[in-house]
Amino acid sequence: MIPRRLQVGMWDHFTEDRWEELADKYISGMEICSFPNREALLQVSDFCCSQRIAFGVHAPILGDAGYRLPQVNAPEPEDFREALEQILTEVQLASSAGADYMLFHYPFYPVFQEPFTPYPRLPDPEHRYSYNQLSKTKFREMSKRLFEFLCELQLRYGQRIVLEHDFFGDYEDVFVDSFQAYPEIGFVLDTARLDITRRAFHGFDPLSFS
Repeated sequence: MIPRRLQVGMWDHFTEDRWEELADKYISGMEICSFPNREALLQVSDFCCSQRIAFGVHAPILGDAGYRLPQVNAPEPEDFREALEQILTEVQLASSAGADYMLFHYPFYPVFQEPFTPYPRLPDPEHRYSYNQLSKTKFREMSKRLFEFLCELQLRYGQRIVLEHDFFGDYEDVFVDSFQAYPEIGFVLDTARLDITRRAFHGFDPLSFS
């Protein structure tokens, strides 16, 4: 389990002045994302090491390809293969930089279909899967392959991997079963996304889920 701590988001770039501005005695870590290059990543890694500050990484580590998360449950074989390759690259880089954890979204793309209450922060149809694109059986199969791959990477590189939940519609049972079957993989609870799910999907109880 990752020790509980308060941390600040340090996305796109890092400067010591920016850290001094945001951090106080209650802040003991940072989460970085979308850095411009490897040199910038090593700079923040060296700073955190010298100051004994823990840092985690939210995918993508580098922003040279934009804010692009791996499609970890893509039903198209080529897209799924590319997602695993991206995960491998990111885990290798996070491990070499001494990151405390490496975070990806799961499921991604999110999976749900009507009926739901429209909400501004829900992904559009081009950035989600409906049930006719990704059945529950297929989602379970993809999840098993994903979690087995992540467990293998953790052992190979000694890099802690965590998954932050995205929208899973009526596939909540598969989502929960995956973490129970592979407890080696950490789970990150996004409270803001839980609130959106409560508003958008009838019958979802965030308290019982969490």
